[in-house]
Amino acid sequence: MKKFLYNLNSGRNSKFNAYARGLKNKLIPRWFLAACIKKNINQIQNSDEYDYIQSRVNYYNKLQKTRSPISLGEAPQCVGNFKHHKRQLMYYIDLNSVIKGFPKECEYKAIFGDNVEIPDVPSFVKSRPIVDNNDNAVILKLNSVRHFNFVDNDIPYSQKENKVIFRGKVHQKHRLDFFEKYFDNPLFDLGDTSHKPKHNNSDWLKEKQTLKEQLKNKFILCIEGNDTSTSLKWVMSSNSIAVMPRPKYETWFMEGTLIPNVHYIEIASDYSDAQEKINYYIEHESEALAIIENAHKFVNQFKNKTRERLIGWLVANKYFSITSGKEIFTK
Repeated sequence: MKKFLYNLNSGRNSKFNAYARGLKNKLIPRWFLAACIKKNINQIQNSDEYDYIQSRVNYYNKLQKTRSPISLGEAPQCVGNFKHHKRQLMYYIDLNSVIKGFPKECEYKAIFGDNVEIPDVPSFVKSRPIVDNNDNAVILKLNSVRHFNFVDNDIPYSQKENKVIFRGKVHQKHRLDFFEKYFDNPLFDLGDTSHKPKHNNSDWLKEKQTLKEQLKNKFILCIEGNDTSTSLKWVMSSNSIAVMPRPKYETWFMEGTLIPNVHYIEIASDYSDAQEKINYYIEHESEALAIIENAHKFVNQFKNKTRERLIGWLVANKYFSITSGKEIFTK
């Protein structure tokens, strides 16, 4: 019953809606999607947002044109025979919504799940390291039902508790280190929601909290997990502030473009200054409110569904054109 009530009120995206979206896309004929892609790509040249859209396309897809096709290694997939795996259904739904309208013979590689390495060949990924020479990792908006959850209404910052909250699985060493350092500190409300904890500290284990419950606090810890922090998107859309070290990985959210202490509160990678930083922003509310305003502006660029779909198509079009050595849908 507890699990049912939590799922009902969690505040997270509904998987049912994602399934419905996937079914709808599956029923749309390829020729119709191809016509939509071609029409939208042709119109973008005259758009007032052309430079902005192109900058995002080139951020996600850093591949450069070459004189000949780029090898995709052994056994690349074709758009025409793309099949899903039940354990990766959300990735399938999102990828299929982008590539279905492209020619069936278009080949690609895709890496589903938490990707923390640079692929050997150009591949569609959900996440990639924030490093130089990560060109082969071409980002698409994958597993969006989990990673792209925004808060539309929230209580004012001034009505929240002066605390830092975290609820999540604590499997990785860097999360364990934070708990070791701050679990007993009254400024931090930390809880491990793991079913199979990687430690022997029973006090750390706590029930999950809904987004509404967590958002009663001014500060929310957004330490990365296996790759990026899933909570970062909804926290930055709220009237609470994300607290984290500088990110090492990025997704469609472009975490690599976030500015420390402008979009989030940056703490040291060894967490040594976390209490000092939080106390500073408790005492300097105007600076905290400025971070919230900047975070909202950053989040707003991802809320235009029509533009987001177009950017995804353009990322894929650039990928297929460069790897095949021929233009697919020309601008």
